[in-house]
Amino acid sequence: MNFSQRSLFLLLATLILCAPAIAAERACAFRQGPSVEGNIYEPAEWPVHLTEADFVRPGIVRPGHDHFYLYIAWRALRGQALTPQQRQRMAPFDPCWVTAADDAWGYDASQDPALVAALAQWNETRASVIPAAPAAPVFAHHYDSANCHADAFRNAARVLASRIASFGKGPATSDWIAAQDAVFASCSAKADLPKDAPADAPAWLRADRAYQQAAAALYRGDYPDAARRFDAIGAPYLAARADLRAGDPAAMARARTRLEPLAQAADDSAMRTDARRLLQMLQLRTEPAVLLASLEQRLAATDPGPSIGQDVRDYALAYRNGNGSARADLGFAGWLSALRGTGIDARQAMQKWRETREPPWLVAALTLATTDSSDLAQLRADALRLPVNSPAFVSARYHLARLSADGALTALPPVSLSAQDANAFRRIGLAHARSLADVARFAPRTNAMASEVQSANALDRDGAALINSGLTLDMQVSLLRMKALPPALRQDLAVVIWTRAFILDRPQVAANMAGMVKAAIPAAAQDIDNMLVQTDPAQRRALGALLLARFPGMVADARFELYYTVDPATIALPNMHRQTAMDDSRDNWWYAFAGGKSGYGEASAAPPAPRFLSRAQRKTLAAERAALAATPNGADYLASLVMAYAHNHPRDPHLAPALATLIRACGGAAQGALTGAMFRHLHRYFPGSEAARRTPTHH
Repeated sequence: MNFSQRSLFLLLATLILCAPAIAAERACAFRQGPSVEGNIYEPAEWPVHLTEADFVRPGIVRPGHDHFYLYIAWRALRGQALTPQQRQRMAPFDPCWVTAADDAWGYDASQDPALVAALAQWNETRASVIPAAPAAPVFAHHYDSANCHADAFRNAARVLASRIASFGKGPATSDWIAAQDAVFASCSAKADLPKDAPADAPAWLRADRAYQQAAAALYRGDYPDAARRFDAIGAPYLAARADLRAGDPAAMARARTRLEPLAQAADDSAMRTDARRLLQMLQLRTEPAVLLASLEQRLAATDPGPSIGQDVRDYALAYRNGNGSARADLGFAGWLSALRGTGIDARQAMQKWRETREPPWLVAALTLATTDSSDLAQLRADALRLPVNSPAFVSARYHLARLSADGALTALPPVSLSAQDANAFRRIGLAHARSLADVARFAPRTNAMASEVQSANALDRDGAALINSGLTLDMQVSLLRMKALPPALRQDLAVVIWTRAFILDRPQVAANMAGMVKAAIPAAAQDIDNMLVQTDPAQRRALGALLLARFPGMVADARFELYYTVDPATIALPNMHRQTAMDDSRDNWWYAFAGGKSGYGEASAAPPAPRFLSRAQRKTLAAERAALAATPNGADYLASLVMAYAHNHPRDPHLAPALATLIRACGGAAQGALTGAMFRHLHRYFPGSEAARRTPTHH
């Protein structure tokens, strides 16, 4: 193999392989939004963030966590915390190591930072010879992997720079570029192969052309032709890549035949490493159980080796595709099977803990335990003996709290906790609340997804449900006054109490909330003052309805994610005709004014009344819940009140914006029985107003 052939061979060997770009941190995103069941601030699928401390002392180890995190946790629980170098090797293969290519819809290959940079490098080098830009390559859609990876463009740029340095920018180099353009044209569509080099072309160009044609055949999906071409130019490794892409049994057998000599005897260390990786890929497809056992030994070693990232990724696939009974006999695989309840039950996990006394098995046994487990007393005793610095301490304390029938040990443990783990402890504490003080202590949650929303503290599903359905209006007021409630949550809850007091006709409660409501919604301050000075109850109620109709973010129900990220006056811009995107932080009153279904996921069933309620409080709560349940959506409810007021005060200037909002909110859940009447009133009495101009129809 001459110099020209070898340089291009190395180009093609690397351009077919791909290593994902490394981001700044491990941060699994909620691609599905907060619509999944369960508490949104305590996701079961993965840890939201992974800090340096988590590699040594993991937090709550959840069965649903991804394999990468569980491997990290397993090592830490065994006292084999990964070193910084090992973490760095794992990162590019981690499914939660996000880049700019990851968005709400999945993975967009065209936005991968490494690919964007490599494509720019190729275009810049190419432009030094041919200024005209080539056709932009089209990459895979969301959820698809790219056919041509960043290394393809990066190494093409390097080889081109080498050819320019050696042979200049003459016609031969331009011909090389044209052929490479043809190669890249097959990244997204089946383009023609590069044309043969001219008969009088220099030897280096003819040699390069053979490689370019073989690569184009690979990208076109003509795998047998690609393998034949790579064989013809002495590139068995690349021929094996083509065979692996083909995937049929005969091609896989040919790939093994080509790779085994390279993996054992190749004089190029990079080639030997790559050949072994391809053999591992082949074994993953053909012998997953055998590969799982082999990877088990490597990943359990003190030094898992330089291929740790690829090995953990392949381990996850081999675990999924291998034999279930074989998994139970392995260390990490057996622990995974126990943690997830797929092959090892609670009794077997407890036996493993007794035999090994290894912390991972204590965590597994606690995870599978229930309040009626026969070994619960022993598990509790063993968990309580763990020192604070044990890597299993947080998981053990969480399960002790979970398994406590009377609410004991629900306090947060005396160690540093992630927001996600602290929320999990608070959820247990709220379920065992014995007083309003406990509600104030455990209902607020710290937002673990601080990069995605602006609120530092919020309610979650369980806290919102308890406040809405488990506390009377007077108890909500008492809760509001407790110092443990975060200030931002207190202010937003005041708006909910004010609105609920209006519906339940409790004017004194509304008056007491007025100061906090004005602080939360300054634009409503004058309207609130005008309402409070009214001595006529009917007039006061009419002004309250006008106020609510102008600020549709005001609802009578606390919601999880109870916070405003925009002016409350703009949150619920009307249904189907929104001037801005609906703010995700709250439901809106045309849909859920006083207890309707949450806009995220399925409606949560009302929880039972808290144990600390007196008999009188339970009776009051039942009456209030019935009244709220009988209240229609905000559009219909407020329309009736506003139109009754309009009959006696047809030219009140507050009517125009209120009517416009109510008209546009009708539809869907709102029946809109008064829409026509509101439309006629608006255009009769306020024909030149801004409200009338932006409401040309009531359909």
